[in-house]
Amino acid sequence: MIPQFWRKKAETYLAAGDLPAAEQILNRLPFTWPTTVPRTHIDLLIFQRQFDEALRLLAGVEKEKAVQPVFIAVAHSLLGGLYSFKGETTSAKPWLLQAEREIKDLRAKGDQSLALRLSFTEVEARLGHRDEVERELDATFRDRQKDKWGFPRPEEAAARAYAILGDVDRALPMLERAISQPSQWGLTPAILRLHPTFDSLRNDPRVKKLAGASAPKL
Repeated sequence: MIPQFWRKKAETYLAAGDLPAAEQILNRLPFTWPTTVPRTHIDLLIFQRQFDEALRLLAGVEKEKAVQPVFIAVAHSLLGGLYSFKGETTSAKPWLLQAEREIKDLRAKGDQSLALRLSFTEVEARLGHRDEVERELDATFRDRQKDKWGFPRPEEAAARAYAILGDVDRALPMLERAISQPSQWGLTPAILRLHPTFDSLRNDPRVKKLAGASAPKL
């Protein structure tokens, strides 16, 4: 329980944009699969734009013992995303296609978890499959819209997908709602400023205004 407490604290620092404080905590925690600590550490490296180090840590995750297939699929989608951040689309595509196959297989077997659905949406966006993105988001919104505490997470994921597709006008209202509502997994101004997924939107004055906004009051 103690490592998970500190991981959550590191996530709080990430959400606030205090990367040195998050790094100080994570460096004291064991980077052990299949715990959730590695994912938080990968998120830190993404914020720091240390993509090569994140790729190194994710390499070979499928060979680790006790790592569930769902995590492997998500890890493969992350590998595709990391290569995309580096601008290496040729290297990204095989990982994205592999993650797409794995996620479809898991869903066919009955896994309808939100994490898997949102990973699938991002993979489809990175593959340029806009129609699939919109179908998936429509289904997710129908299922989750009444969950006021959790719904900002799908809205943030939708905004990420449209950012990847380069559609700022579709992304913006979702960003506005996600950043203004208290949530179990909230979007924050710091995440909007720092996460490379939003690079394509960051010069838009409307996004700049959001990225400098105050956090919502609880």
